[in-house]
Amino acid sequence: MRPVNYMVSRFRNIRTDISSLVFYTLVLLAVSIPLSEFGMSVSQFLLFLFWTVEGSDFNSLYKKKESLSGLNRFRELLRIIGLNLAGKFRHVFHNPALLAVISIYLIHAAGILYSSDLEYALKDLRIKLPLLSLPVLLSTIAPLSIQRFRTLLIFFIMAVFGGTLVSMFVLITRHVSDPRELSIFISHIRFGLTICFSLFILIHFLYKRVFIKPVSKILMVFGIFWFLIFLLILESVTGLAITLTLFFILTLFAVFKIKKKLIKAPVLILLLLSPVAVINYFIEEAKQFNEVEKVDFSKLDKYTDRGTPYIHDTSSYGIENGKYVGLYLAAAELRQEWNSISELSYDGNDKKGQKLSYTLIRFLSSKGLRKDAGGIKQLTQKEISYIENGVANVAYLENLSLKSRFDQMLMGYSNYVLHGDPNASSVIQRIEYWKTSTYILKHHWLTGVGTGDLNNAFSAAYEDMGSKLSNAFRNRSHNQFLAIFIAFGVGGLLIFLFSLFYPPFKTGWYTDYYYFVFFIILFMSMLTEDTLETQAGATFFAFFNALLLFGRKRNHAQTSPSAMADAGLNKTLPLVTESKLLKMKSKEITIRYFEADSPSELDQADKYLLEKASRAAEKAYAPYSGFRVGAALRLINGTVVSGNNQENAAYPSGLCAERVALFSASSQYPDEVIESIAITVNTDKQTVTEPVPPCGACRQVLAEYEKKQGSKIRIIFSGETGKTILVDGIDSLLPISFNSNNLQH
Repeated sequence: MRPVNYMVSRFRNIRTDISSLVFYTLVLLAVSIPLSEFGMSVSQFLLFLFWTVEGSDFNSLYKKKESLSGLNRFRELLRIIGLNLAGKFRHVFHNPALLAVISIYLIHAAGILYSSDLEYALKDLRIKLPLLSLPVLLSTIAPLSIQRFRTLLIFFIMAVFGGTLVSMFVLITRHVSDPRELSIFISHIRFGLTICFSLFILIHFLYKRVFIKPVSKILMVFGIFWFLIFLLILESVTGLAITLTLFFILTLFAVFKIKKKLIKAPVLILLLLSPVAVINYFIEEAKQFNEVEKVDFSKLDKYTDRGTPYIHDTSSYGIENGKYVGLYLAAAELRQEWNSISELSYDGNDKKGQKLSYTLIRFLSSKGLRKDAGGIKQLTQKEISYIENGVANVAYLENLSLKSRFDQMLMGYSNYVLHGDPNASSVIQRIEYWKTSTYILKHHWLTGVGTGDLNNAFSAAYEDMGSKLSNAFRNRSHNQFLAIFIAFGVGGLLIFLFSLFYPPFKTGWYTDYYYFVFFIILFMSMLTEDTLETQAGATFFAFFNALLLFGRKRNHAQTSPSAMADAGLNKTLPLVTESKLLKMKSKEITIRYFEADSPSELDQADKYLLEKASRAAEKAYAPYSGFRVGAALRLINGTVVSGNNQENAAYPSGLCAERVALFSASSQYPDEVIESIAITVNTDKQTVTEPVPPCGACRQVLAEYEKKQGSKIRIIFSGETGKTILVDGIDSLLPISFNSNNLQH
């Protein structure tokens, strides 16, 4: 019974306040992104429901519930929720970074006005609804603490890891002819992006020593190598290109931090030469691919075993694996023998939409077999199935083989040059997509074609251009910037670019590791994919973009050029002093705080904490000043500890409410992390309408406890009425503090 009792006790400790329910829903959404489109929809619906009541002040309803009838109680409930929502929407319209983010969706909505296919336009708006809903929801709820943010990332990584395990099971138990078949929950491109993000989150965890236990470090190292290997198995060219680019950029940043020039210079040179080495490798591979063995045509057999004349064609089928594909070709025998063993016609298409005869001839050539009846008889049933599925080279069946993928691109390019046929390679198909996009833009560059008419515009353009792309491959631009340009014109493209670059600079998150990595991943994917054109892609972008910009707390003070002026510190100095200052380095500090018009705008947990502080203030011992102060702090385990000011006739012997609460918590729960502290007042003489911050001594103590626990303490303070102020940590109130580092010699 002990394990059962333990589990029951753990479930009882699960917090069910509204902010915790919101957090659980965000975790569900993060887990669903790599695993379930249905889960994405359900979690967003739940998030919306919790959002409508999160932050509502139901205290007045509790106080009046005895005097209100059922209908009036319901009206009061709606009034409270309405006030809360009004405050949230007021925040939306006063947040320029948020407005820039949701402008992506707004231009899609505006594009309906000149779309002829309204049915498709409305479907597109439904798919991209997360681009509007998630930024609004995440920017108007209480931001996640650092601990909860990390927990969410861990669940996301575990979900991605779970997805890779399922893919490995598919690889082991099924005949997989195309690596794209390994991603069964979302497209392999989007899955590759989630793997890249998980990989670099783990690297950051490891580098910053977020988890210090040896087992945790081993698991992180294993996860990093697992994700790298799986990108190779998935043959995700986009994912691998992003990974290499990020490794290069992050290593470059690290090299610039090296102080010793003798080490820095050679390392920097080697690093800058690495892209040259990679490019040279691919050039040499391309040369080898196109080099062909010398053939003495006089010595080649002229007839098959059945007496059918061979054709030795060196031009129509090109070169592959250093050999002419068209040697020893007996088309009549191939047709007859193939049609006798397969339901797919020799003169038709394979399951990829490619000419089956071409796929068959290339596959036989890759195995070193002649293209006649004898060659077909040497194929196994599994190989016949591969050919039917569009596998044109036996090397393409190898796992962890980037060379075969590169050879496939080269063969596709060769076929495109020789015959103008782009069907053989997905990379070459993109060239055709971009050519078609350019053709459409020549006619619709100013306003675009509208939200609903992209498919129609591409279909018409393919016909007008006489494209050789098969219908199965006639997709859209496969470039998000081109897709926006075509749909909404040059104005829409500029708005889209503004929505990507402005918010991180406005919010100050552009230097944050997580946001930088996420931005590079998404930006690079948009160069070769329509990243936002599917539910999974739109949700992945909208969720993490909003979470990283608006949905988490900061762990350090932000700086900006206007800080000194804003703080009133930019005073006029004597001329001599100014001349000396010009020779010094100028550094500036700004503080960031949140201001609520009333406590009703706070989330439920913070309002509860402020109420506890108010009750503590009523019990303060302040016979001399009549200025009663209460403080209540919340520990990471949910425990709330209160304190109030204690005055003394010998004034210096008294103690502030904040320090009473802090010392009490430290003595009772020495190992628990302090998450937040709320401070308020209760006076006899007059009503305090301005927020009352902690005094200098209390700020110093708060700084000490932040250093002790290694994380920020949110500070909430208010008067008896009026505004309430929130700061992310003591750095905002005491930016340059004295700490234990100053005691070291």
